[in-house]
Amino acid sequence: MIRTLTRQLAERQEQRSCLAELRLERARQRAPSATAPLLPAPGMEPRLRRRLRIAAWTGVAAGGAAVVAGAVLGGVAVSRPDDYNRAVAAGGPFGELEDRKREVRTLSGVSWPMVLAGAAVGVAGGSLLLWDWLDRRGRERRVTWRGASVAGRF
Repeated sequence: MIRTLTRQLAERQEQRSCLAELRLERARQRAPSATAPLLPAPGMEPRLRRRLRIAAWTGVAAGGAAVVAGAVLGGVAVSRPDDYNRAVAAGGPFGELEDRKREVRTLSGVSWPMVLAGAAVGVAGGSLLLWDWLDRRGRERRVTWRGASVAGRF
């Protein structure tokens, strides 16, 4: 009886290890390989290339908008201390002065991160556009017209 239980236990452990290996193999098949390109390779589907260009232009536009918005907020933050200094010289109420000081700190604290994040997004989009342009420029193409064909890099 003990031998039977030991044999059954060994069979179950073997089945479990086989199932674990099978699951691992399936996961490897589903996961992209480490050598798979992150960007579409030359000759890939034009639809995928188009999506890449749309994403790149969207990044450039969003990055530019963020840089402009950050610059505007920074300009507003730079002009606010003048209002604060005038209010101090005029002897304005203390609560209002503190509100203005807090507002200037908030604006200046938001403007620089917005400019930097916008620049990073814009550079990422621009690098995608540059990669696409370099790839299209260096690929060999074949043009056919009325039976005559020309191949080359153009």
